[in-house]
Amino acid sequence: MKKTFIALFAIAMIGGTIASCKKDKKTDCASLTTNLANATKAYAAEQSSANCKNYKAAIQDLINGGCVTSSDEKAAYQLILDNLNCDVQ
Repeated sequence: MKKTFIALFAIAMIGGTIASCKKDKKTDCASLTTNLANATKAYAAEQSSANCKNYKAAIQDLINGGCVTSSDEKAAYQLILDNLNCDVQ
């Protein structure tokens, strides 16, 4: 009985490992870049709190999506994020 339990446990663990090894959904950097461009235009046209939050979210999505590869570019985006105060408009 103990051997059967261990065997079933091992099979369950292997199955769980295989199931968790699915490929991650590939990030669509073109779409994230387009979203950032649209959010930038909207915020430039009207500096509302909602547009500011959308702009910050679009920048963060681009960074989190792995679409910013240069450390200088990442630092520039981080500087924007750090200096945007969306609560005071």
